[in-house]
Amino acid sequence: EVRATLPPAPAPLADSDGYSHRKLRVGYLSCGFGAQPVGRMVAEVFELHDRGLVEVYGFCWSPEDGSALRQRLLRGMDLHVPIATLSDAEAAQAIRSHEIDILVDLHGRLPGARPGILQHRPAPVQIAWLGQPGTSAMAAIDYVLADAVTLPPALAPHYTEQPLYLPHCFQPQDRRRPLPAPPSRPALPSRPAPMSCSASLSPPAPSSRSAASSGSASPSPSATRKAVPAAPAPSARATWGLPEPGFVYCCFSAPEHITPERFATWMRVLHQVPDSVLWLQSSSEAVRDNLRVAAMQRGVPSERLCFAEPAAPDQQAARYLAADLFLDTAPHASADIAGEALWTGLPLLTSTGQGSASRTSASLLLAAGLPELVTASEQKYEARAVRLAERPKELARLRNRLRKHRDSAPLFDTPQLVADLERLYLRVAKGMRPAVPANAGQSAATPDAPAGGHPASGSDSNVSGSQRDSGRAPSLARGNGSTTPLVSILIPADDPLSLEPTLLSALAQTYAHCEIIVSDSSPGGACLPLLKPHLKAHRRLRYAPAPGLSPLDNLNHCLALALGAYIAVAPAGDTLAPDKIAVMLPYFLDHPQVSLVACWRQPRAPDGQALPAAPLFADEIAVSGGSLAELLLNG
Repeated sequence: EVRATLPPAPAPLADSDGYSHRKLRVGYLSCGFGAQPVGRMVAEVFELHDRGLVEVYGFCWSPEDGSALRQRLLRGMDLHVPIATLSDAEAAQAIRSHEIDILVDLHGRLPGARPGILQHRPAPVQIAWLGQPGTSAMAAIDYVLADAVTLPPALAPHYTEQPLYLPHCFQPQDRRRPLPAPPSRPALPSRPAPMSCSASLSPPAPSSRSAASSGSASPSPSATRKAVPAAPAPSARATWGLPEPGFVYCCFSAPEHITPERFATWMRVLHQVPDSVLWLQSSSEAVRDNLRVAAMQRGVPSERLCFAEPAAPDQQAARYLAADLFLDTAPHASADIAGEALWTGLPLLTSTGQGSASRTSASLLLAAGLPELVTASEQKYEARAVRLAERPKELARLRNRLRKHRDSAPLFDTPQLVADLERLYLRVAKGMRPAVPANAGQSAATPDAPAGGHPASGSDSNVSGSQRDSGRAPSLARGNGSTTPLVSILIPADDPLSLEPTLLSALAQTYAHCEIIVSDSSPGGACLPLLKPHLKAHRRLRYAPAPGLSPLDNLNHCLALALGAYIAVAPAGDTLAPDKIAVMLPYFLDHPQVSLVACWRQPRAPDGQALPAAPLFADEIAVSGGSLAELLLNG
């Protein structure tokens, strides 16, 4: 009924069949190409795009802010097209004139959005990314870039866009942003500061810092408590006007994201952790006063709230050294601010909700290897915030792990994210024609189930393979010059013990042009330690955390990540014959009408001995799908 009242959409400007460019032309549409969150997130993405594969176009209506970040963003583009003075229709025509293959909207429905540009469909494929978490509810946007944490497959039907799943976190991190230098350690004043915050927190003048006494002080009785600061040096606290003793919680998210429910939780935490303070950010005295009053209404003295002014990136990075734990907001998580905190080495505590906006920080934490900091309810969030203050060694271990793995955690592996992004672009682009055998046609959209059940004891199996229906010639793996079709071996796993034999047999395939995708639904990424040495040794192996997914959703997650023209599903616990793909694939290539190739599975006992079994058919045979289904259902 609502749709009937809306004006008709304008005629699409782009040819739905796409173009035939040698390189993929990707246009990024945003109002944030400057010193803004989106600009900080995509700057390195632009720089890392493979210029042999992709041309980067920027279409923006953001003003010139004179920032170094804006100049960096413009240098990362092959072509920058300002559209601030153009109407939506004129901007769409400008985009169309450049024959953009894929237009990526980085703004969403945030303030200042221009959805009217996308309504004109200036590109044959249009994708939403970053900007606003959640669906755009726009028919003109075909896909949304996501991960299985922010957008679980079970919630995908509530989106108007089709999800394109990145293997790890959907949010890119800029590795060139500043890291805080370890603070100097001037001696403390002769008497510790009381447990309160200065009215306005900003770095004191250099002369006041240099005037510190050269003597050291012993801690006062008020500093002896159950909750001990986990890591910051005393001088880091003094720099920002924070009390030296005590535990510092912080949240530098926008004040409008602080809900009464979450603020009440924070106040209960302060009640339970003596000598703790909460450090917030706001330049509005009205906001500060409102929060102080709200604290006093909940029995917390207003001096236990500390406030900081918004700061430049280098100062913001230095602030994190003075805090012990970042407390996330809800139901709108901190997103880009969370990434900043984790990059500097500050642990962040979050809780997940049903909406994508509430799950962004959880995605970052899982990709950073800190699943312990993701909670599932307000009560668990509160309890964990108190526990980490009371157990400084536990918090220190988390901080050390975060800093130690900064160079290796998937969250900060921006080159890999860009490579994954380009694979997805190639997968959905229209008109792109990588070289593949002419008889590698498509038919079935998803793999059929393997013949027979999945024996718990493990088995030798040549599980079913199927062709993918992508609507175009199959994409080849990036960097692989082979003209043979790419085959995706999918391993939905939840236990490292059952995963190991399946993984090793997949890596031993004699057919070389394979990708192997392990989707790990175990809590805390239990399969990752087993995979780490193999990930370094085998570029074709990909790992995707998917904690808590059901077996069916985990399989669907694998399918969403697959880039191959053909699919082979390998349940964890099965052992694949080394020539599985090499034997089965020719049936597809020689018989384009075939959509499924299956063979029998030899069940084995835990000691490896073969168990009695017989194949469904004595010889090779071609059957219709209906006949096969009837045979299976009738036993």
